[in-house]
Amino acid sequence: MDQINVITKKVDVLPMVKYYIDQLDLYSLFAKYVERPKRCPVNPAQILSIMVANIVCASHPLYKIQQWVNDYTDGLSEHPINSADYNDDQLAKNLDRLFEADRHSFMTELSSNAIGTYLLGKFKLISEKIQIFQKKGDICFCIWYLMLNHFKL
Repeated sequence: MDQINVITKKVDVLPMVKYYIDQLDLYSLFAKYVERPKRCPVNPAQILSIMVANIVCASHPLYKIQQWVNDYTDGLSEHPINSADYNDDQLAKNLDRLFEADRHSFMTELSSNAIGTYLLGKFKLISEKIQIFQKKGDICFCIWYLMLNHFKL
């Protein structure tokens, strides 16, 4: 009789966090602003993105990240991730690289991505609803809707 091997991995909120990291284009920003050395086993953008996900997801952020990566990501991503590459030495070196990067431009572009992704999407939705109210000729409801949503951005 064939024996079945089952490996269980935690998922938790990681897919949702990965979605928002992708929406903000965080990986590309890290790749753009953090220099990658020639003999680096893992792209610094990958390590820094994993650290951001760990800060958001883990109950003890930045503690035993190598174990966290093994528990949460091995076998769950499109590309295999070797958790041994996420040791404390690699994390510290990449945080130093982030510190040496142009953080002001990085944060400006990240803020721009966040505004473009989330805030402008909400403005577009509000704008579409206002156009519907204007077509119906209900200007009072249109003003009320604007005032109501002004504080919910």
